Amino acid sequence: KIRKARTDPEPLPDTLETLAARPEALNLVAIYAALDGRTSADVLAEFAGQGFGAIALGLGTAIVQGGLVGLFTKRIGEHRTALLGLAAGAVGFLGYAFAPTPAMLFASVPLACLIGLVMPSLRAILSRATPANAQGELQGAIAGIVSFTAVVIPFTMTHLFSWATATHPPFPGASFLAAAVALAVGAAVLVRVRNPTGR
Repeated sequence: KIRKARTDPEPLPDTLETLAARPEALNLVAIYAALDGRTSADVLAEFAGQGFGAIALGLGTAIVQGGLVGLFTKRIGEHRTALLGLAAGAVGFLGYAFAPTPAMLFASVPLACLIGLVMPSLRAILSRATPANAQGELQGAIAGIVSFTAVVIPFTMTHLFSWATATHPPFPGASFLAAAVALAVGAAVLVRVRNPTGR
């Protein structure tokens, strides 16, 4: 039974046994796992030690990818859907970077979640523009890029956060600002790229 999720101020634990004693956190992890097609243990392994804000963004992104991508692509096409995701993600991360209150931070979550529109749309564009005999190479290239960023981004962003919080005055939102700039650059590049599928 899935109940309405409520706020739990503590970071997520690293074991299912500890999670079982916290029904609100258990409920949120179960919802995420169901939407993302993973087990609760897998979700917990990804978000252990983090607060509800992190998993809320992941949950929102899963909802976007699971239900909204098709709606957007049918109405405005894959190219514009990818642009929308990049632009909304950039605005959402700017909200994270400069949010003066927790309320402002959480208000930015829905926009940041729309970044989930980007990868499915880009995959569809690239797949349609690639010959059938090169689909394997395309998917391998995409997987390689994703794996590379999964290694590089946490390393660079944590070092940027460390440096920015050691300055005077500290700026803890520096990593989110960098992410917003990267998304804005990606959107600018995509605007200049001709859509080979016409969608």
